[in-house]
Amino acid sequence: MEIMSNKVWELVCKTREMHLKGEDLAQLVSLEEYQSLSKEEKRAFLQFIGDMKDQLVKNWGMPWVGGEIRAAIDNQST
Repeated sequence: MEIMSNKVWELVCKTREMHLKGEDLAQLVSLEEYQSLSKEEKRAFLQFIGDMKDQLVKNWGMPWVGGEIRAAIDNQST
């Protein structure tokens, strides 16, 4: 796995915060934290969420969110 930027890690943490608060994770893509990422950083974020899904479920109690976030990204680009 490649080293991710601080901005990407901050977005991963923001995703967890949103999950813990019961917020709609599809709204993540409209946040400035996501919008300010470069194309490569956005790819790294989605890659991390996908690669780490088992650990996110086990250690953070997060359901796999990649599909929900991916759908929001797809909807935003249409």
